[in-house]
Amino acid sequence: RMRTLLAVAGIIALPGAPPRAAQFTLGPVNSGSSAIGGRVSDARTGEALAGVIVTMFESRTSRSAEATTDRGGRYEFAGIAEGEFTIVASSDTHGRACHGATDLYQVRCVAVAVVRDQQLAGIDFRMPESAAISGIVVDHDGRGVAGARVMTMFGPLPGNRSVTGPDGRFQLTNVMPGENRVVVEPTAAPGEPEPPT
Repeated sequence: RMRTLLAVAGIIALPGAPPRAAQFTLGPVNSGSSAIGGRVSDARTGEALAGVIVTMFESRTSRSAEATTDRGGRYEFAGIAEGEFTIVASSDTHGRACHGATDLYQVRCVAVAVVRDQQLAGIDFRMPESAAISGIVVDHDGRGVAGARVMTMFGPLPGNRSVTGPDGRFQLTNVMPGENRVVVEPTAAPGEPEPPT
């Protein structure tokens, strides 16, 4: 199935020309006769991953579409127009995967191009299982600090950020396995100076 995502307009600078507003259009990718598909699996076991959200962004217009993998880990974007697309897979239990990216946080993607009537298969993802970090933030007297922002320093994913509950407890999800630096930003009480991070 496909669902529409919204995108934000930006500015494109062309060589030899002044910057102009990009021709970005909110809404789904344009319809056509092409298709892109693949399979998503666990990087360690090779098992298919169901329920993974796969998102594609059309480079020229920033239109986007979303598909969910089936029980066999398969996804497909069918009936799309020709173009170049960035394709990202995300899950609550596995680290983000972006087609062609080799960096740790999978942010430097490689676009996938299709031409008219092309049925492109094999755009597969092998996603590493992610970890979770939980704990409690306390003040100097050992009392839980509510409303503090907690995040991994270099984790750009939504699950890598949390706000402590009334008892000061937090949980970070979808954290890349390995060493992670955790940052806490307490909130200031009314009339008090902002506490240090």
